[in-house]
Amino acid sequence: MINSQNNIYKSCLGFWMLLGVFMGSFQAAAQEKPRSLVPTFGGTLPSATQKLDKREVDVFAPNGGVQAENQQGSGNNALVVETLDALSPASTGLLSNDSGGFGAQMWSGTASNLTYTLLQSIPAKTKSPQLLDLTRRLLLTGALLPQSKDDASKHLDLRFKKLRNAGLTIDAAELFRRLQFDATTDTLRKMSAQMSLLLNQNEAACELATNPLGQTDRDVFWRKLDVFCRVLVNEYDKAELGVALLEELGEKDPAFYTIFAKLVGDTEPAHVDMIGLMPLHIAMMRKAEISFDLSSANTLSLEILEAVIATPELLGVGGLDAAFTATEYNRSNTKYLQKALLHSSRKANGEQEITVFTAYGQLYSALIDANNIEIKVSRMLALWDLAIENGDFPVISSVIAEELLSIKPADHGQEFNARALRSLLLTGEVEKAVLWERVMRRAASQGNIAERLKARSGVARLDAFMLISGANAIARWNSSSFPAWKKASEGDPAQGAKTELLLSILDVFDLPVSAENWQDLILMDLVPDTAKGSYAIERNLTAAASAGRLAETVSLSLLVLGEEGARDASVTTIITVLSALKAVGLEDEARQIAIEALIVKGF
Repeated sequence: MINSQNNIYKSCLGFWMLLGVFMGSFQAAAQEKPRSLVPTFGGTLPSATQKLDKREVDVFAPNGGVQAENQQGSGNNALVVETLDALSPASTGLLSNDSGGFGAQMWSGTASNLTYTLLQSIPAKTKSPQLLDLTRRLLLTGALLPQSKDDASKHLDLRFKKLRNAGLTIDAAELFRRLQFDATTDTLRKMSAQMSLLLNQNEAACELATNPLGQTDRDVFWRKLDVFCRVLVNEYDKAELGVALLEELGEKDPAFYTIFAKLVGDTEPAHVDMIGLMPLHIAMMRKAEISFDLSSANTLSLEILEAVIATPELLGVGGLDAAFTATEYNRSNTKYLQKALLHSSRKANGEQEITVFTAYGQLYSALIDANNIEIKVSRMLALWDLAIENGDFPVISSVIAEELLSIKPADHGQEFNARALRSLLLTGEVEKAVLWERVMRRAASQGNIAERLKARSGVARLDAFMLISGANAIARWNSSSFPAWKKASEGDPAQGAKTELLLSILDVFDLPVSAENWQDLILMDLVPDTAKGSYAIERNLTAAASAGRLAETVSLSLLVLGEEGARDASVTTIITVLSALKAVGLEDEARQIAIEALIVKGF
């Protein structure tokens, strides 16, 4: 359709030039700035930071061509004719502006030789839910790419790889389905088949195996997949023939042959070493109902872990640890962790090693079985205590989120109230957190003097969380706020470090931190920050945000915070990221990262 429009546009060119001869006296007033013919994605207009500008970005076409510009005439009155071939498949995406995408022009202004490097550099996975959300949106936005066709193909392959590494296999599979058939390559089709196998969509994988596109006699992946597909439709003779041919070709894959034997009726117990297994092995083991030995789960990729824990009944040694790890990196796995915790709690003493994870299982099971609010509250507190001790408060908050929401906001003690509020903010339940804020404030005005003083100490901490969250809450930061915070944090060995982080975050979000507040900070036992950071990355991040380069800003933010997120980052790094995201219009996301930072830093 675009080519058709271009042809019409060109055929009319002579007419408009002739008309210009007769209307020269009106030309100066009527001549408009040349319009870009670059289309937008998702049927929405670009945001202020994503203006379409032909000078900033070229869109390449599948045949290798890019936008070409022909100019008729000279000077400001020149008539510009642009030709635009079809968009490259590498610009395919799932998210429009309305569904969380960053817009077709998110790479506008970023040097063409940087886009691939930036995406390649972002962490393979992250323990921060908000950073994972930014990663997902960055990789799933359909964006115009200022690159050649070959570079764009690499760019598309990299997006799929990054989605899978981050545990976003479902999104990656959906992105592949959006591609036109003639836009797929054998590499992408193989990747799609692997994703379908991981997602227990065996029929979809087998459908790809029946199409000969790009398959060669040397590609054993398709041969092995064909064997499995034959088994699925009970064509055992053809499957046996396929295995014989693989052996004749010298294919060495003990796990594949072991699982195949089980699939075709071998009654001997089968044990398969999980190290080095591929998606096809996982799908075959699932079909053969072979238990997953996850004693070496820390060596497995996140996408493999996610596929394995989706079948709780087959989890063997280390299964609970694997479920916890998968959920730590992707909260969408919470439902599988809950099942694994309950399954673990039902095992008799002596059947499993006692670990912090099995303790979580016992406590979570007791919470689920609780038949009144008082018992629920006490068991939640016990879970939170253990989680805080082991640095797992964010994950456990996700596990018990439904149970917490079932408790009507009421005064269950300062400790429970404060943890409930933190947990709700972490899981994005801001409106519910506001209700608990009111509970805490009411509780602070009740009881004897000692009880009220203790409660007010909790309110000082509460104010920090509510202000930073951006919620429509009662909390305010005024001249009495900092003295209240100092009083509340007295005796904390990390008072100086926590106060530095708090004041810095408040400053980012334009809350009134006075010069006196900063001076008071020097009087505290402030130890220089030894956490990680990178001046070079932070400098580039600041420059990108100042220029409104959205995707570059998000990429550098992910890179500088790394896999652990704010946990290991310096205050300077955290503040640079928050400021940069806020500058490009991602203030809500910046606030959520700030909440995560406060939690993982021990507030």
